Amino acid sequence: MKKIVDKILFGWSLALLMCVIAVPVSGQQENSIINNLTKDNKGEGTIRIYQNERIAALVGKKGEGKELKEDGGSTYLRSKGYRVHLYSEIASQKSKNKAFNIERKFLEAYPEISSYITVSGPKIRMRVGDFKTWEEANRLMQELRKKNRDISNEAMIVKDDIRLDVQHNEQQNNGRTEEGEDSETK
Repeated sequence: MKKIVDKILFGWSLALLMCVIAVPVSGQQENSIINNLTKDNKGEGTIRIYQNERIAALVGKKGEGKELKEDGGSTYLRSKGYRVHLYSEIASQKSKNKAFNIERKFLEAYPEISSYITVSGPKIRMRVGDFKTWEEANRLMQELRKKNRDISNEAMIVKDDIRLDVQHNEQQNNGRTEEGEDSETK
């Protein structure tokens, strides 16, 4: 008899615990954009969204590194993305001159794309672009390999912290930015 009572109490305790846990979770989900979109409203169409629960849990959450930053007259976000790496070598006056020469040639051909020369430890690097996807970076790299062989010998796509401009200043120095430290270490 005691075992039956224990099982019943355990079952009710478990049910009560599930209710206590489910109430805050369901309260959060009711306010999510996904639930607002999929809510059945009389006389309107129906939207169905099929997604993994982990994705649903991320909707509406503030991402890492999403704080706005300002640099002169522009406002931007730092995010994970891709750049096209065009040059790297042990830092010396000769390699620095070569990096700036490659940058000059690149900006003549693509003045709307940002370029970044970074010095980190003994290396100097020259990278271009702020691409959210690998495919965007690949399009530029393939175009460089076809049209500008002299500056694309080392061209490869690299993961990097990118800059996503929110506001532009017309006097932004043609998109050229010099960074004192390697953006991978940030």
